[in-house]
Amino acid sequence: MNTWSDIKTIYKLNIYISNGEKSTSIYANKAHQVPINIIIEARDAKNNSIILSNEEIYKHIKLVDYKNEAIPNSILEVSDKEGAYAYPIPKPITYSSAASSCLCYLSVPKVSESPLKVSVSVMVGDTEYTTSTINNNNNATPDFISLNIQPQRIFNNDDLDIVTKNESDFGGYNCVLKKYYVRFKTAQNTITHDALCDKGYWFHYKQTGNYKGCCTSTDSSIKRDVSATYTKKFTFSSSWSITVTSKNHEETGICFWSYRVWHGALWSYSEWKKSLHFFLHDQYGNRADINVTSNGDNQISFNVIV
Repeated sequence: MNTWSDIKTIYKLNIYISNGEKSTSIYANKAHQVPINIIIEARDAKNNSIILSNEEIYKHIKLVDYKNEAIPNSILEVSDKEGAYAYPIPKPITYSSAASSCLCYLSVPKVSESPLKVSVSVMVGDTEYTTSTINNNNNATPDFISLNIQPQRIFNNDDLDIVTKNESDFGGYNCVLKKYYVRFKTAQNTITHDALCDKGYWFHYKQTGNYKGCCTSTDSSIKRDVSATYTKKFTFSSSWSITVTSKNHEETGICFWSYRVWHGALWSYSEWKKSLHFFLHDQYGNRADINVTSNGDNQISFNVIV
């Protein structure tokens, strides 16, 4: 593998979004990354093709605007590390066997002038090669990608899709395990990417006579896995508890349980509740902060905090 010092001239210099397109949208949330490819065809002093590593190219590129001015980090951030929300998904880009490619990732921390046209510049000795439209010294053909900057998406309750499943006579007569799967609706091509929630968090309990209602989170996974199970132990006193084991990934989405069990004295009453909220992210890293509550009667409600 060659190094940058082996380069005599740059024969071709191009920039692409890694799905092969020249334009895409990017959310100004710092989490969403757009993967791009810088394609360089370099030659040595004998006019032989030079193959460069991704790391070698990354160290020497500079992203510029259409006037060949460096784009500051306050507007555009670049990294050679892929985060959790790189989208669109990269596709193989066809280029000459004499060329080298550098894959890197762009993100924007705030809303700015849009569309943002991004070109690339490199230095070989004292010679600049830039694909900018203005102040191009004719060493490289003008080329750019266009980023349509979108403000961070704000979700509301209408964006949530909640699927419920009931298991009757679960653990005894008239005992019911109700499962809630929470995810985003697929409108606007939204994909539920991940969730973050306290695991096994028992957040509500209500006893009315011999009826006991318990509400808990399970885990943070949102992937469908029909073989996966979860176990939760509900401890009511030093001498009595119930352990519940059931599936918690029959559907896509983060799963919560409400369990109703019949046991105890008819005249007893007790209730307590704890606050619980969790995060749901789409494929772009946009986040919904969701509050979880229960009325104690086997019903759980989910409300987006706006």
